[in-house]
Amino acid sequence: MDSMIAGREESIATLGKQELAAVHPCVIYRFLQEKSPEACLQLLPLLSEEQFVRLFDYDVWQREQLSPPAAFHWLDLYRRIDAHELLRRFRSLDEEYQLAIMAPLIKLVTHEELERLDPRQQDDYAPLPCHKLYYVVTSAQADVREAVSACIETWLTQDLAWTYALLTHASGCLANEQEMLMLQFRTARMEEDGYVSFTESNKIFVPIDLDDCRQRWQGPASTAPASQAPLEDWFARVIAYANSQQLFDAATREQVQLKLLFCSNTLCAATLTEISDKHGVKQILQQTRAIVGLALDYLSGGSLPRSAEILAVEHSQTLFRVGMTLSYRAQEELLSMLPRHRLPQIEVFLRLYKMRRWQGLHDFMDMNWLDALGYEQLELLKGIFARFPYLISAERHARFIPITSMYYYRMLQEQVQLFAAALEGRQ
Repeated sequence: MDSMIAGREESIATLGKQELAAVHPCVIYRFLQEKSPEACLQLLPLLSEEQFVRLFDYDVWQREQLSPPAAFHWLDLYRRIDAHELLRRFRSLDEEYQLAIMAPLIKLVTHEELERLDPRQQDDYAPLPCHKLYYVVTSAQADVREAVSACIETWLTQDLAWTYALLTHASGCLANEQEMLMLQFRTARMEEDGYVSFTESNKIFVPIDLDDCRQRWQGPASTAPASQAPLEDWFARVIAYANSQQLFDAATREQVQLKLLFCSNTLCAATLTEISDKHGVKQILQQTRAIVGLALDYLSGGSLPRSAEILAVEHSQTLFRVGMTLSYRAQEELLSMLPRHRLPQIEVFLRLYKMRRWQGLHDFMDMNWLDALGYEQLELLKGIFARFPYLISAERHARFIPITSMYYYRMLQEQVQLFAAALEGRQ
């Protein structure tokens, strides 16, 4: 994982049970996603019940729908560890959770009902120990059928009566009803971690009063030349400085990390990025780090000590809004120049920008402005008007550079001026 606080995630693997219980489930989940759960089997039995339930909240839902195959991926890992551990973990889930997971996958019939089935269908059913009831795993995926069957056989050896009750109830209940009940509980827990509703989460992109924020952290700007940090993002420099000076104790480091993770979680909700999408979440984490770093550089006037102080005190969502508001300033500077240059359907572009329809903006530019601007200028404009603005390097193999500090922000402003000059040259 692209660590927010260097070394924190690495230390998770060495923690004891009591120490691990104090770690927020979100941090543990990020660690497991980065390392892969299969590589951390020794860690899974140490998780508390709350942490285990949160892993399910994070990983076995897609949008607002439960994914039983994803649930059995986790359960099968516990089965590999220990039969008793598998039973204990599954029974620690709410009954509604248990039934919502099992109901779509299980069909139970009596001996008489089995006899009336086609012989080929009968072969799919496995007998329960009483030989009066038979079950079949209805998933179309062979690996899921295998995992579910293995779990059921393990449960039968651990608690026969409970397993019978589970299969009977799961076979006869309405899966959607159980899922909707669990969704309500899951939504409440997720909101505590920053995964608020789509509408609520988009408030993180609302501009903020920069002057008011700057006044809270007034002081002389750094005299260090900007060229000292062209290749290193400001956030990394702040963390390295705080660590070298031992500015953050363990509690402060924990709070800083959680604030940044919750900010990233809100961005996942705002961008409709699935929690289990490792690539998408990694990009969100990188953007959080970049934009928060830009805000720290701006508010501190280029001072590392003051940046560390701000990071420890200020809410990460406030810092994110500061960084985004700076980006909006650069965009709006160019936006004020575009209408007089008679680009095709400029009023549509302005409307899309006002609604913050970022993908729509890029699609519009590709379809309507390629001939007018040319490929290079169009790509430059798309970088300026991205949801998270970026620079395009002038290297042989072009790469996208996030705006991680005031150094890069000044480069963004220069690109705005260059683009405006190029437009003037077209007249």
